[in-house]
Amino acid sequence: MVTNVSPIQTAHIAHIALRNVNKSYGEGDLSNQVLFDVSIDIQAGHLNLLVGPSGCGKTTLISIIAGILSADSGEMTLFDIPLHLLSDAEKTHFRKYNVGFVFQQFNLISTLSVRENVAIPLMIQGIKRQDAMEKATEMLHEVNLENRMDLSPSLLSVGQQQRVAVARALISNPRLLICDEPTAALDAQNGKLVMGMIRDLAIHPERVVIVVTHDQRVLDFGDQIIDMEDGRITRIVKRSDFKDAL
Repeated sequence: MVTNVSPIQTAHIAHIALRNVNKSYGEGDLSNQVLFDVSIDIQAGHLNLLVGPSGCGKTTLISIIAGILSADSGEMTLFDIPLHLLSDAEKTHFRKYNVGFVFQQFNLISTLSVRENVAIPLMIQGIKRQDAMEKATEMLHEVNLENRMDLSPSLLSVGQQQRVAVARALISNPRLLICDEPTAALDAQNGKLVMGMIRDLAIHPERVVIVVTHDQRVLDFGDQIIDMEDGRITRIVKRSDFKDAL
């Protein structure tokens, strides 16, 4: 079974490598291939923006990277762990300790308080409720929501709800943070605020951060842009080349 390899507790190389990854849905005449021999290296310590038109394979790719989906073929190494060789149970265990998610629709539980929502990942890991709630309080201070922690998420603005989601994703100190369209439901001001918090709080020398986005307003926050089209990586643009490429 894969163990917790939290970035604070390990000297493993913080790195993701995919080699010739393919993925199809359906079988036979109904088969639809969505990823074609995807090969990419993603280093830690940077904000990686994954961009491309709807239906190009972005969601499938991040689902494979996170171990939610299995590829049909290819190799995937995450932090020295060969993800393609793990069983489904081992992938679930890996995600529990190593992957944080921020979603477009927030996915907050309305029957729980803001603080309880943030504490959930730690309680899933078996950490005592009191300790998890104390850590959640600290995280909510980090996103400037300490005066909202005992409210229902429904009483928060959409921008505040997304900040709660960021705090929840980071509370377990994941080695991989995946943000799927985190600004799509936000206006320009809140979108930039959330991206600034992701940059300030999530970037870590041993953490990989991948943000899937269609939002042209937040491209300046990235360290590199990974372009996808028709199930393939078409180019990778470094920050130093943004001006000429965008």
